Amino acid sequence: MNEDSNTLMTVDEAATYLRLASWTLRHWVCKKKIPFVRLGRSVRFRRKDMERFVAQNLHGKLEDSRSAKPGSREPDTSVPLEAVAASPPATLR
Repeated sequence: MNEDSNTLMTVDEAATYLRLASWTLRHWVCKKKIPFVRLGRSVRFRRKDMERFVAQNLHGKLEDSRSAKPGSREPDTSVPLEAVAASPPATLR
């Protein structure tokens, strides 16, 4: 196992890593919204947990639908340029 992935970070280090205010991270700990390790009264975060947290909270499209792999669940909704050029212009009322 990679040593860096098990490195424990303080609240300030983890907040810097996630680019958050430290009070936001402390609030998330109280709400158990983010994985953490409690050592006595101290709170620490494993780097691999932070990376997983970011990956699980990723929103939006990462790749263009035209470059999607065959067999992916997302349908190809792109319209060929020829079809757009052949269609009559829309009229405004």
